Amino acid sequence: TMDCVLPGHQVRPFCSAIACLSRIGKDLILEFEPVDGLTMRALSDSKAVFASFHYQPSFFSKCSSPSTLDGRKRKRN
Repeated sequence: TMDCVLPGHQVRPFCSAIACLSRIGKDLILEFEPVDGLTMRALSDSKAVFASFHYQPSFFSKCSSPSTLDGRKRKRN
């Protein structure tokens, strides 16, 4: 799970990137790392066209991910 907040002036370019990727393929691939930022990718069904947009954490006003303990879910008491 990721938690990213866009400042108002970044909404339009972010939406434009999503619109561009939607013209390329049906699936949107999101990869998020708190240190590296967010990468959005799309691949056409024929695998002939590929596009990628990368956003540094500084692009967002808030960009974080909850930490997990050794990749395991916590047990409920």
